[in-house]
Amino acid sequence: MPLSILWGSSALQLMHQKVGWKIVTIWTCSAIALVVTTAAVIYWLYESTRLTRKQLQRQVSLNMELRLARTICYFPFQICALAFATLVFPSTAYSLEMVMAIAASVVMGCLVQYYLQALGGGIKGNLSKTLLQKTPEMKWWMPSYLGGVNDMLPGMGFVYSKQPHSLALSDIHRATNLVEMFMWIYMITTAVQVGFSVFPMPVYQNKDGWCVQDEAMSSGLSTTILILQILSTFIGSAGFSIISSAAHHVYQELDPDNEFHFKRKGSVGSLYLQLPLLKVIIGLLPIQTKKVSIPVSVQTSETPLGGGNFTTSWTTLSCPVFDKSVCTPMIFCGVVTIFMAYLAVVQMRIYSPDEVFDEYLESVKSKLVEPPSESSSDEEVELCA
Repeated sequence: MPLSILWGSSALQLMHQKVGWKIVTIWTCSAIALVVTTAAVIYWLYESTRLTRKQLQRQVSLNMELRLARTICYFPFQICALAFATLVFPSTAYSLEMVMAIAASVVMGCLVQYYLQALGGGIKGNLSKTLLQKTPEMKWWMPSYLGGVNDMLPGMGFVYSKQPHSLALSDIHRATNLVEMFMWIYMITTAVQVGFSVFPMPVYQNKDGWCVQDEAMSSGLSTTILILQILSTFIGSAGFSIISSAAHHVYQELDPDNEFHFKRKGSVGSLYLQLPLLKVIIGLLPIQTKKVSIPVSVQTSETPLGGGNFTTSWTTLSCPVFDKSVCTPMIFCGVVTIFMAYLAVVQMRIYSPDEVFDEYLESVKSKLVEPPSESSSDEEVELCA
């Protein structure tokens, strides 16, 4: 049934009815995932607070990478809680999915900044260029089967990686812009869907017994949003694969013991990029059931009486609750809660609550040969003259 009909209703009101084992399984797994996510996030935040207490005794605030890590490790709880709230109150699906899209975009922005910090973004000088010179010469923008890492937009390799090369700052800037495009496309398309979902449209019962309403959004706009959401996953994944692979290869030489787990962080972080595509795929599944119905009053006619008075006629429809418009966001949010539980547990293990890149990079500077800066080159030319 249309989600607008369910305003004021919750899943708790349907528990006494025979909703079916599939719906119960989704609710149960999501509840367990929320508990696991909450426990993992609380544990990591406690350890982070305990281990960074000494740092706050000698400086005003925590290092940027520590603050970014806190945001990255906290947001799985927020997204999981929002997804579970959607399962309890299905009518809030569109609005809460928009908040989840914003939260996922915030995490991706933090992940990119986290990797840029690891590539010397927080240190002045030419350290970033020097670190990128540690990347192997390969066709980075090509797909993996052609010697690159960009499997989502392989066509870019024929423009930016015709020959093997080490990564340059321009490659990182381009990859960052792609992730930003993902963030904006995901948030804007979700906001448009929320805007059209609040339009009041008449409800009627079709010949198959399902309660439906006319779509406020035209089919052309709906198709455009669908395509943009699919593209956003491909665009964001292409950029993020370059950034995460850059940090992995740089620290593979600097960090033989793999203390920073950049490859694993990149693989689990890319789950956020799959959310728009996941939503589209689930929306194509024909999942619905007529086991549970609720009465819905619908106005059938309105007769003016003069003097500003009128009479209305109403009829009561028996509307199945779990049709496609309800089951699609339920399944999507159920999968999201499991994703967030997995992310929370894995990130609890691979994000050290007190790891600092600046101190580590300072300690390995002896392994690096920084290229001369442009200013120093100019000074040498003047001296020679």
